[in-house]
Amino acid sequence: MTIEIARWEFMRFFKPRDLVVTVIVLVASFSIGSLAFQWLASPDAGVVGIAVVTPSGTVGEPVGEALGALAAADEAVTAPFRFDAMTASDAVVALAAGEVDAVLRVEVPGVVEVRASGEPPWLGALSEIVTAVTVPLRLDRLGVEPRAVSEALAPVPLRFVPEGPAPRGGGGVTIMLVIMLFAIFTGTGLLFTVITGEKALRVTELVVSSVSPQTWIDGKILGTSAYVIVYLLTYTIGLLLSIGALGLLGRELPTLPPVVTDPVLFSVTLAFTVLGFGLWFTLFAAIAATVSDPTTSARGSFIMLPGAAIAIGFLGLLGDADALFFRIVSFVPLTSPSAMPVRLLIGTVAWWEVAIALLVLAASLVAVRRAAGRVFALGILMTGKEPTAAEMVRWARRV
Repeated sequence: MTIEIARWEFMRFFKPRDLVVTVIVLVASFSIGSLAFQWLASPDAGVVGIAVVTPSGTVGEPVGEALGALAAADEAVTAPFRFDAMTASDAVVALAAGEVDAVLRVEVPGVVEVRASGEPPWLGALSEIVTAVTVPLRLDRLGVEPRAVSEALAPVPLRFVPEGPAPRGGGGVTIMLVIMLFAIFTGTGLLFTVITGEKALRVTELVVSSVSPQTWIDGKILGTSAYVIVYLLTYTIGLLLSIGALGLLGRELPTLPPVVTDPVLFSVTLAFTVLGFGLWFTLFAAIAATVSDPTTSARGSFIMLPGAAIAIGFLGLLGDADALFFRIVSFVPLTSPSAMPVRLLIGTVAWWEVAIALLVLAASLVAVRRAAGRVFALGILMTGKEPTAAEMVRWARRV
């Protein structure tokens, strides 16, 4: 009967046509967005036009010669700047007309005067390119070989010799935990909508008369979870097709994050992710059964708890993953799905610690399932009043 209810719950949400539309919208959005960006990014986009007023008598004056060299240089060398030699009067007119972004001139030997509207953000980059051209001229004037200066200022190379095992890579851990969080948020919204809707329509009495509450909630959890998996696969297919469409349009493909290569870490993280999703999903099914009106109930804010629990697990990346606090949260069922994989990634974990954490998480899932069935049995029949936390605990402890 549980499988039949799960199939019915799955088919309630499963609409192949809507999923196909989702894929099409994703691909179209990525493609149209890429084309729009390509159209908006004209060849001159990001190019800063600079009018260079080269004073007479710059021979022997490094800064003046540097400006003259920049004005004669190819734009590809001076990107993102484009330097054009102009007379003082032409430069003023071009700046006023918006044909150039700034005017450079040497009023005082060794000092470049920059005239522009406001304080442009590219002043630092402009200083770097002018300095890069000026320094060799100064060295030549002082009779110093540029090669000697480069050799003296060259950084000392460091050869890294790793000790211990090679890094396992954390891309896969992060991806799986983000997927778990997204699945919890998506599925919880569906559970709240379905369960509270059935309570409002007063159809729960009819269902309970023919199906046990435990069987009913098990079917709801399995069916909704199956749909969430299909929903995630739909988005994955849409993103992959979108990346392929970008390649066909000649756009540069995004760089994918490195994924985990350690099969042990991958397997353990997958196990924690599946069990963690089941624990949170079952817990929220029980909470949804106690909600009378989802639009006014404060219990809808509980949906933020999984995000906070996963964030606690990631604290190990910022501190000592082997500290006492983090070792404790890696065994707590609500935080272990993220804390234990992080400890495996950057800390030192014995195999028995992983085994105990998995057993505790699995046992918690079984216990929460039974408790959720008892809470669900009474919560779905209660309308107009939401049970208190003490009442829910008392229901969960009923035999």
